[in-house]
Amino acid sequence: MMKGPYSLTTSNIGIVVTRKSPGVYILYVACNGQKLYVGRSDTDVRARLKRHVGECSPTARSAYSYFKFD
Repeated sequence: MMKGPYSLTTSNIGIVVTRKSPGVYILYVACNGQKLYVGRSDTDVRARLKRHVGECSPTARSAYSYFKFD
């Protein structure tokens, strides 16, 4: 089951996604006309989510939902 949405910040990702694991995610981003992005990581969904932080302006509202494989 997908968890979220959560605020897309480095500190929040570290709190919510507590360990390295593969997973899929949905980004809800309000910048550049892009509203939704679906992605996956075969090795570390936490690191992949952190790479998305700051892709938009600091004032853009961004959130994510994720599912990790245990």
